[in-house]
Amino acid sequence: RSYQLIETLGLLACCLLLFAFLESYTSWPFALASLLYWGCILPLTYLNHHFHPWDRPSTALWLLALICTRHRRWWALAAVLSIGVVTKYDILVFPLLVFLAFRKSEPWKQNVLRTAALLALTLSTFVVLRWIAPGGFEPRSVLDQVSENLLTFREYWFVYPPLLALGLPAALAFIGYSVADPFARACVQLS
Repeated sequence: RSYQLIETLGLLACCLLLFAFLESYTSWPFALASLLYWGCILPLTYLNHHFHPWDRPSTALWLLALICTRHRRWWALAAVLSIGVVTKYDILVFPLLVFLAFRKSEPWKQNVLRTAALLALTLSTFVVLRWIAPGGFEPRSVLDQVSENLLTFREYWFVYPPLLALGLPAALAFIGYSVADPFARACVQLS
């Protein structure tokens, strides 16, 4: 029941945060259409996977980190990143987005120091977690994971779930890249 509660609350948070993030960029009809698209592709995330109760909260924290960064709420971002690393360590790379997004619009030294501080925060949180729970993370070989993903892609080909889910947004990002603002470009570059 606790996993169902975590999943349900995470899903609700994702819906609200995705709409809030997109609506700050564009009109509410486009934000709503994007939210409906996300709802349609969401079932694809369950194919060939085990239940991961941290995935929705992690996605919600990524969205919250995007909102904090876009609105330059650095202390809030630091808190979100700390919680994000505890939830799922893939948010470790997020400080690079901060650097990419503001490298041209803010003084170089200020941007590098902010990025370094955020990176130090995320890495130190990760190191402390590894120290507290040394076997707490599932060991996995990156090459084995890439090989497994390629075999799965070969098996499914054009109906490969990540391709179905991310193909349209990737194509739209490619088309709109030249007219996008620096923050949106940085998001595409990090992905």
